[in-house]
Amino acid sequence: MRFLPAASLLIAVATARAAESQSDIFFREKVQPILTQHCFKCHSHGEKMKGNLLVDSRDALITGGDTGPAIVPGDPAKSLLIEAINYKNTELQMPPKGEKLKDAQIATLTQWVKLGAPWPAMPGQKMQSRPRGKISHADRQWWAFRPVAKVEPPAISAQSSVPSPQCPVLSAQCSEKRQVGR
Repeated sequence: MRFLPAASLLIAVATARAAESQSDIFFREKVQPILTQHCFKCHSHGEKMKGNLLVDSRDALITGGDTGPAIVPGDPAKSLLIEAINYKNTELQMPPKGEKLKDAQIATLTQWVKLGAPWPAMPGQKMQSRPRGKISHADRQWWAFRPVAKVEPPAISAQSSVPSPQCPVLSAQCSEKRQVGR
């Protein structure tokens, strides 16, 4: 009977793992270790962040850094990350200093981007989507970032369609209610 709790735990883990998608497993087992081992020391929320590029979330990779978006999900040919790890551009080589990834690791990251760069939510993992102070074009569309502009109020067709302070609904409806109640 001592083995019953351990067996229950194993069944629970197996059930949870079966619920994970193949792309989630691929990320967790193959992609995340590469990013953690080779990229996080220079491109995560530590003090050494280089090029304003974070690689600790999917959103951060899509937002990119000083040279633009690091990945274009589904399109490795347009992804700077894939260009950098392949060492074909002498100005953009990651990891730097001749520490090129193994061919299998490059193939893994290329396949991951081709799959759309899935990044499963991980319990207890706190991620920020971009470096502090960096505002994207989409952020600038938010009302608080837009410049103040003069707006013309809509035209009023009849005085009875204007709400009054005494009645939160339209004045005409309040008038009708007062007449019915008399």
